[in-house]
Amino acid sequence: MANETPPNKGEQVKGGPPIVENAQLPRMGTQAMPPKLINGAVRHMTVGAQPVQGSNLMAPVPKDQTQQQGAGGKPTYPAQERKTMEQPAPGQGYIRLHVRVTNGQLSVIGAQAVAGPLVQNQSLHHDYAYEVTVGANRVAVESFPNPAEWRSYPNPHGVQGQEGHHITHAASYDLTVRIPRQALSLAQLPQMQIALYQVSENAQHKPLGTQVLNTQFSQQVKEVARLNGLRIEQLAAPVQESLRKALQ
Repeated sequence: MANETPPNKGEQVKGGPPIVENAQLPRMGTQAMPPKLINGAVRHMTVGAQPVQGSNLMAPVPKDQTQQQGAGGKPTYPAQERKTMEQPAPGQGYIRLHVRVTNGQLSVIGAQAVAGPLVQNQSLHHDYAYEVTVGANRVAVESFPNPAEWRSYPNPHGVQGQEGHHITHAASYDLTVRIPRQALSLAQLPQMQIALYQVSENAQHKPLGTQVLNTQFSQQVKEVARLNGLRIEQLAAPVQESLRKALQ
């Protein structure tokens, strides 16, 4: 039956009597909640506060975007227009070269065109950097952490000898080299050079001049690898296709 006593006295059954563990306590819902006091000083909002200032503020809401009174007293809002994405200017963008470094040799293994401007480094922030030149002109430079150094997580079980990061130096690794689109063409590939440098602390965070890195910093940068020109006909067929597509 619905109101029968359950075998387990701690289990409530539908339609059965309530389970009372302590009859000395007041029933729920009949006892008023004790008042809670607010600790600390009470601070009131200042009157006539100064307007918000700064350079990273949202634009004010246009007047035509404020709510209007519609039929039946319900507020209505004007329809919002879909904002179209701004297209990059013709010729604007950069080429992303996928470069493999093996035993001091650089080889291009892929290419991709990317829309949008390329932000160039104004100084070297890390201990490695690449520099791309076309003829006597530097067209790209970027610094990054040591790409040949791989770090593993420490052993969480604290095995002796595995307390810290385990560092492995790879003999082969990949880089991403970014070049402004307008600075490179298919005809200029034989004149393109990519140099990979190890950067000392003395050369880091200093402003980059117009000279190439080994001229500006001399002994403060050490050349690790270099690609002297690129013959597209000597590349693998898939790489040729991706590079022609990126530079077309």
